[in-house]
Amino acid sequence: MPRRAPTEDTVDPVRSRLAASVATPAPRTAPRPAQAPTPMPEPAEAPAPAPDPTPEPPAAVGGVPEPEPRHVQRRVPPPVRRPAPQPPARKDAMSAMRITKKFLVNENESDRMEATLAAIGDAFGSRVTYSQASRAVWSLLAIAEEALAAHPRRGEPLRRPSKGDAIGMAEYEEELSDYLRTVLKRM
Repeated sequence: MPRRAPTEDTVDPVRSRLAASVATPAPRTAPRPAQAPTPMPEPAEAPAPAPDPTPEPPAAVGGVPEPEPRHVQRRVPPPVRRPAPQPPARKDAMSAMRITKKFLVNENESDRMEATLAAIGDAFGSRVTYSQASRAVWSLLAIAEEALAAHPRRGEPLRRPSKGDAIGMAEYEEELSDYLRTVLKRM
């Protein structure tokens, strides 16, 4: 039997049996000669065949008679029942959600988001999560995509500030917010 790893302290009978069966070679057996299947007997209406006049072979040396050949009866498989056609399977909605999008907010922004979600939840009469509201906003932006392309921002192009420039980032986000507000009002 193979040795266990020092970290293994419990005995797993399934694993040890598998290891033992892999470690020992399988006994070799001679291939069986192929026998042709015997034909099915005639239907009951046909007369019985005459007995074969050939004598039976003598018993083997050990006194054990040879086994008689078996008649193979063919089984007719049951008819294949195909299941009723079903509508195309819809992909599980949660299985497609594998990518996480995150961003950081400060306490004031977090409080404002929670208050906005609470107001939306009050209007709906149920709790609304951040991810649900975020998906709704992204759906709205996807609908407004044509309007965004039709109304480009006027003025000089804005450069995105570095992450360390908090004031520059706030100004950039304010410009983005103003632009989106203008485009969504025109829809």
